[in-house]
Amino acid sequence: MELINAVLAAFIFAVSIVYLFIRNKHNYWKDNGFPYAPNPHFLFGHAKGQAQTRHGADIHQELYRYFKQRGERYGGISQFIVPSVLVIDPELAKTILVKDFNVFHDHGVFTNAKDDPLTGHLFA
Repeated sequence: MELINAVLAAFIFAVSIVYLFIRNKHNYWKDNGFPYAPNPHFLFGHAKGQAQTRHGADIHQELYRYFKQRGERYGGISQFIVPSVLVIDPELAKTILVKDFNVFHDHGVFTNAKDDPLTGHLFA
C-alpha cells in the first residue's frame, strides 16, 4: 500500500511539474508585458485546429486580424508551447529583416554548402 501511495504521489508531482511548465510557456508574453493573444489551448497553443481542420495560414491570418484591430504593431502567440512573435507593422518587419539581420541571421536551419550544395543556396 505504501508503494502505491509513493507511486501515486510521484505521478501527481510529475503531472504538476509538466502542467506548470506548459502554463509558464503560454504565459511568456503576458509575464513580459507584451501584447498577446488570449486563451491558448493547453497543448496546442494558438495552433489548435491546425492539424485537424484548419490550415496554419488561416490561423495566423485570424491572429493577424486580432492584433491589427487592436492597433498593435506586434503580438505574442504560442505555437504549441513555443512563444512566437507575430509582426503586424510592415515598417517594423522591414527593420527586423534588414537592419537587424545580423541578430536574426541564424534561424536554426542546417546548411553545409561544401558537402551538401543544395542546402547552401538562398531558397533552401
